[in-house]
Amino acid sequence: MILWEILQDVTDCIMSEMEGDILTPFDINFGQCEEWARAAVASLRGGRIVWMDDFVQDPEVDQTRHAVFYYQGKYYDSQTLEGVEDYHDMAVFKHVPREQWLEGA
Repeated sequence: MILWEILQDVTDCIMSEMEGDILTPFDINFGQCEEWARAAVASLRGGRIVWMDDFVQDPEVDQTRHAVFYYQGKYYDSQTLEGVEDYHDMAVFKHVPREQWLEGA
């Protein structure tokens, strides 16, 4: 399995465990991000959880209380399975509304 497939499995597992309360990866990022990041670390037996408020000092960013999975120089969350080197490139930090994200997903 390649990395994004493993992370997709983590996402699918979190959504199925929530029995309809968590319907999309967007919803995971707004309530279950820490659980997702912990599951990613466990699934890959590596990487680490990073809390954005530990290093984000940007007044323009209001999602600093967000847990992400950091692995091999990239940041991942349930909406960013391909990973990005700059956290600003994550959808959660671009302030993409749920409806707009769902249209593009």
